Parts: sequence; C-alpha cells; structure tokens
Amino acid sequence: YRSGVVFVIDTTTSMGPYIKLTREAMRRIYRRIEGSRASGRVGFGIIGYRDDTRVVPALEYVTRVFTDLPEGLRGAGFFDGISRVSAAQVSSKGFNEDAYAGVFAALKDIRWDGFDGRFVVLITDAGPRASKDALATTAWGADALRLLAQEKRQPTAIYALHLKTPEGQRYDNHDYAEGQYRELTRWTNVGSLYFPVDAGSVVDFERQVDALATEIVDQILESAEGHLAGRDRAHGSSAATDDAGVASWPPSTASVEAIREKTAQVGRAMQLAYLGRVAGTEAPDVFEAWVADRDFVEPAQKVLDVRVLITKTQLSNLWETLRKIHLTAERTRVTPEAFFEQLQAVAATLTREPEALSATQVRRLADVGLISEYLEGLPYQSKVMEITRENWETMTFGQQREFLDELEEKMRLYQDWYGNADLWVSLQPSDRPGEVVYPISIDALP
Repeated sequence: YRSGVVFVIDTTTSMGPYIKLTREAMRRIYRRIEGSRASGRVGFGIIGYRDDTRVVPALEYVTRVFTDLPEGLRGAGFFDGISRVSAAQVSSKGFNEDAYAGVFAALKDIRWDGFDGRFVVLITDAGPRASKDALATTAWGADALRLLAQEKRQPTAIYALHLKTPEGQRYDNHDYAEGQYRELTRWTNVGSLYFPVDAGSVVDFERQVDALATEIVDQILESAEGHLAGRDRAHGSSAATDDAGVASWPPSTASVEAIREKTAQVGRAMQLAYLGRVAGTEAPDVFEAWVADRDFVEPAQKVLDVRVLITKTQLSNLWETLRKIHLTAERTRVTPEAFFEQLQAVAATLTREPEALSATQVRRLADVGLISEYLEGLPYQSKVMEITRENWETMTFGQQREFLDELEEKMRLYQDWYGNADLWVSLQPSDRPGEVVYPISIDALP
C-alpha cells in the first residue's frame, strides 16, 4: 500500500512565507520517513498555480508541475522541486486566482499509477476563478471537479487549507472562497475537508501541514504492521507516535484534531478499497437491507454514496440530450418564451416514437429524450430537469446562466468518463461495447 500527496500551492505574490513553511514542514516529514517502513511507500508532489498569463504575461505560468509523485518518493526529488517554487514577482488581476486549474492539473498531469491512497492538498489565500470567469483557464467548477476526483476506481480526496488573511478580508473574499472550497472538498460520510487558517496564522498553518502529512505517514506505518488507519485513536489514544514512541503531533488545536480525524477516516476507506482490490473481493449479486442514509446526530450529513449503474450507451444518450437542451437554451436567450417551443422539436428527434409526441408533452426538461426514464424511481430530486416553462420564463438572466453552466459541467464530466476505458466493466462476456457499465454517483445526474 502506497500513498501519494500532491500539494497544489498558490504561488502568487502573497504566498512566499507559506511556501517556505511548507518546505520546512516537509523536511521534518522526510527525516521521519528515512529509514522507516514508510520509505519508498509515500510520495509527495508539488504543483504551483497562478493566474491567466494572457492578461499578465509576467506571471510565467498558470500551472506547473515541480515534483511528480514518483520523484517525490525520495526527499531529494521533492526538495529539488520545491527549491524551484517561489512567489510571483508581479500581481495578478484581481484577488481570485485560478485554483481550479491547479486542482485539475493535479488530477490529470500527475502520475498516480501505483499509489493507492490519493490526496490533493490545495493551499491558498484567495478564492478560485469560477468556471465562467473571463480569466479562468479551465471550465471546471467545484462540484464537477469533486465528482471528477471521486468518480474513479481509486478516488482522490481533495483538501483545502484556506489562509484567511487580512488582505482577503479587505477584498471581502473569505465567504466566497470558503463556500467554493467546502463544496470542492466534500467526502462521503466524512464531510468537508476544508480547513481555514484564521488570520493566515503562520503557526497554525505549519501545524496543519504537519498534522496532515504526519497522519498519512502514520497510515503507511500502520499498514506495514497490518493495521488500518486510525488504530491508535480507535483505542482511545490522544496522539499518534513515531517508531521511537515520541509524540509526532504538534500542539493540539481544534483544526489539527479535525485534520487528523478526518484524514484517518478517508485513509481507512482507501485502505479497505486497496484490500478489496488485492483480495479480489466482490460484492454479492443481490443484497437487500435497510440502512439509514443520514447521520442520526447530524441529519444534514449523508452516510451513503448512492450510485446508479449506467451503460455507456445510456451515458451517451444522456450527454446528447443535455447538449441539445443547452444549444436550444443558448439560441433562445433573448427570447426565453421560445425555449420550450423549440424543445418540442428537439424532443421529437430524441424520442423512440416521435409520431406519438403531442404538442403538450414537453412540460418540463425531464420530458426531453430519455431523461425521465433514467431518473424515475431513484431517491433523487433533480433541480435542473424539473424546470418548467413557467420556471424558465421567470428566471433572471443570471439564473439562466447558472443553469447553463451546470449543464456544461455535467456534459464535460460525461465526456471524461465516456472516454476513460478503465472505468467501464462488462457484466457478461457477450456484452456489446455500448452495454458495458459504470456506477456513477447520483449527484452526477442532471
């Protein structure tokens, strides 16, 4: 069992002190790894991100991989990379930076093969560019990026260490950034992996980086002894210890304890998935049971990740339906009353029996194509597909734009999954290519 941790660091002008603290914290971590059972089994990578270089060329890059995970299995490789990480010498335009481009690069540009525990740690003092921000270089938003990271055979957990500096307060940026990063970092049955650093405290920040990296190293050491993550805490211990019995945690704070506990839960899930892969464990063909889908103590907290088994052909049909709805909506933006009228013709091209489609049947978006067949009977209420003619015509221009952005993000996800051959499974040897299946999260439905 090996774990990979990729730090995605905002390298704009204000981040110099935090880059230095990350470097110093990692020196302590690598000293602990050297000569231990974790050596060669935990790798650290680094990606730096800034902002749109088309607007400010002197920023040099939008994203850059400084250390890939295979190189970061050894301290020399990691420190060679982080020695080249420095804060920009010029300011970007506005306070927000292109954080989502950095996270996307971590998911797509890093070599994750051979790493079973997968963690991305975003470190920033600013909010992200929204998907439709004119200066955003990627069209991914928080929800779509989270689904992209978790909709894999080996999902990736995304963390956010958000430095709530006085400068961010002056720009009234903290609430926006927190909302975005809480959504980006949601993990089933654990909650958000968002951790604020009040006032941008360098002491608290260093403790959080220490806590996160130390917890992941502890998981490797525990797995080497045949134990799952969180073994010590399960027996009531208040601190993890290193091989010499010396407490490895920094002074306790609420945020440090939260990082420790949540990372243990995430790591445990990843270890169980790894054991299942190694042992070839398979779920029974049919399993019926009653189970609570909400936490009794915190009812707002989901405890299940409900998934829908969908074929490749069905996903293609779903994408095509959303594409035509999107095109029709864009074409009728200045005449919203024509949207549903034109959807009638679209529905006729997608239905199995176009001659049976009456002029009054498209009363909501779910009536277009086969979407209603996919959603019917599921424990799911679609906020998009239930839109009616009346809803649409009373929406503001901004609300309609938000609707179209959400459709675009879902379409982008479907394209990524459709083209990823590793996701799809054949249930029968005789299955045709379009009959292979993949269980997508119910949150990924339109």
